Amino acid sequence: INMFRKTLTAIAFSALTVGSAQAITIDDFSVTQILTDPGVSSGTAVGVSSSIIGLEREATIVRNTGADAASLSFNSGATGTMSIANGTGGTSMSTVIWDGIGASGLGGVDLTDSGAQDAFDLRVIANDFAAQVTITVADTFANVSSLTLASPGGIPGPASIPFLFEYGSFIGTANFLDINSITLSVNANLNATDVELDFFGTTTTLVPEPASLAIIGLGLAGIGFARRRRG
Repeated sequence: INMFRKTLTAIAFSALTVGSAQAITIDDFSVTQILTDPGVSSGTAVGVSSSIIGLEREATIVRNTGADAASLSFNSGATGTMSIANGTGGTSMSTVIWDGIGASGLGGVDLTDSGAQDAFDLRVIANDFAAQVTITVADTFANVSSLTLASPGGIPGPASIPFLFEYGSFIGTANFLDINSITLSVNANLNATDVELDFFGTTTTLVPEPASLAIIGLGLAGIGFARRRRG
């Protein structure tokens, strides 16, 4: 009985991990960088592999309208955030590029993580008005794909709302198994729009197949049986 219980428990933990692949972190925004724009502002931040993919982030903000300066900041005020702020009557375009250090690029990273990941995930903390957000990827052969979506507006914060960009919805010919650069553009084109994000990475939207669901059910039953036996 003890051996049977251990076997069921092992199956349980194995089953519960089906489809739960670890996300790829592109940027957790924990490396500080602050850009304040009187016209055009840009800069580069260098991080470590666990916080910035390719070890480097290049950021730019351009104020389109308004007398007050727009700002783009990382890890300023709220830890681990990317924040865009526009003054009264102000609009701006922010662009962030992850393409490694030097001319080598990201070296052909597999954003699908061997098929386990199928979407980008931007976590939205706060967003008063919707902004037009574009993610663009280029592979090692310079093929490009992009997708533009409106961010979820009317979020006073603090929150952590997944904002997903599914690879299958991108337009273009880039190979997501062989990516050399990733670009995030935020067009805050409504007056005084503020956007705050706290994570950029990959995720999965895949639903487990019926066979996997059956294994998960068996796993849950195994955990229940083990607990009853202990009781």
